[in-house]
Amino acid sequence: MLKYFVLFNFILTSFCFAQAELKTLIAEGLEQAYNFNFKQSEKIFNQAIDDYPEYPHGYHYISQIKLWAYLGSKDEVEFKSFLTHSELAKIKGERLFKKNENDPYISYLLGSIYTLRATANSFKGSSLDAFWAAKSAVGFFETTLEIDEKFYDAYLGIGLFNYALSYVPGIFKWAINLSGLSYDKEKGMEYIKLAYKKGHLDQTEAAFHLSKIYTDYVAEFDSASTLLEKLISKYPGNSLFHYQYAVLKIKARELEEAENSLNKVLEIDHPKFYQTNSLSHFLMGDIYFKRNNFSEALKYYKKFLTTTIDIDYTGIANYRAAISSFMLGDTVEMRERLLLARMGNLDIPDDIYANEKSVELLENGISENHKKVILAKNDVEAGRSLSAFTRLKEIADSIEVAEMRGIAYFYLSEAAYDIGNFETSIEYSKKASAIKYKTEKWVLPYAAYVTAKSNYEIGKYDRSRKFLEIAENNNDFEFKESLEALVNNLTRKLDIL
Repeated sequence: MLKYFVLFNFILTSFCFAQAELKTLIAEGLEQAYNFNFKQSEKIFNQAIDDYPEYPHGYHYISQIKLWAYLGSKDEVEFKSFLTHSELAKIKGERLFKKNENDPYISYLLGSIYTLRATANSFKGSSLDAFWAAKSAVGFFETTLEIDEKFYDAYLGIGLFNYALSYVPGIFKWAINLSGLSYDKEKGMEYIKLAYKKGHLDQTEAAFHLSKIYTDYVAEFDSASTLLEKLISKYPGNSLFHYQYAVLKIKARELEEAENSLNKVLEIDHPKFYQTNSLSHFLMGDIYFKRNNFSEALKYYKKFLTTTIDIDYTGIANYRAAISSFMLGDTVEMRERLLLARMGNLDIPDDIYANEKSVELLENGISENHKKVILAKNDVEAGRSLSAFTRLKEIADSIEVAEMRGIAYFYLSEAAYDIGNFETSIEYSKKASAIKYKTEKWVLPYAAYVTAKSNYEIGKYDRSRKFLEIAENNNDFEFKESLEALVNNLTRKLDIL
């Protein structure tokens, strides 16, 4: 009996020692991967495969950088490499788990393997396969927590699925129900926070995803900025961190910082992130468009349109290029770009909007007042609200087209809020809300939201809650998620009073 005990103890000690050495090796590889030194990271992960061929770790982390490379470049060679390494990781992980069913780390690793497979299937449009992979991932993460309730990194995966699945279109809800998965944005965010604060394996991943949620779901731009600045400081070669920081700063109307980040992406010019580089040209176009620098905007939109390798955002890029051409006096190119604006991806809000507006502009053109409203809107979105207020106050009441007048009132309301004239802001929001809209229905919920935040600033919290509810109840248009984030942000402020 003693011999068997000694033998078992030796095997267990050897297994734990192997795992400790392997984890150190993987940690070194991940440091290189997060800084986008993919050749060096892959070399380290291959060493892990050579030294520990029966373990899934090396295969899994190579599959991760291959998936990153595919998502950043749409290169099918990278995707095939991901599939090969992911399959080997899955086989070896499941084999190892059968031998060590009480090891939370192996269970966690299997959850991570299936998470990448769910992500890959989702991007490839294989929805049902994505849901089944997600179910397996969540199952392994839950098993990890059953084995060790303090293995906080497992909350990252569970949180991500809770958050991401809430965005699945209604036509696919049956598949979620079939797979037995559940979803809850708030719970997802709290789980990811927990993983970030108490986890020790995936803090970088948790920080990045949390920054995106702060940006897209609750509009907590300062919190998102803090997380991303830490990541960029630690991993300055990571194009994706710089790109996400630019997205954040555009939403926060801090265009100079956004431009600096995009210039960094283009300076790095990572060959594995070709599409990210192309999208950076698109965002640079947006920055110059908002600055009313239409010649530079047009240059960057054209650069994006000639480098992108899929149709996402080509509709909105052509639409804004058309407006830029009009502002520069080239109505021929304007019409050409408006026709091209119909050819974007009609599954995404920006390109849906571009398609609808291009039809309207081809039929009606751009009037002088419409031109002034566009310039004022850009002023607001570039943080020049005083200029916008001055520009619109002179013309708003005289605009004959009701919907255009309503849009002018709305931007007067937003500009007045930005410069601290909250009562004036409320007055213009009321004017904007009094108009009936056939196409620009977004004005009504946005005007209600601006009224809500103006009332919040002057201490009328009950009225703020009332108009926030109106905004939420009428939020049914292409860009509903943008307004949802702003509503969530103000709701949180009201909830702590």
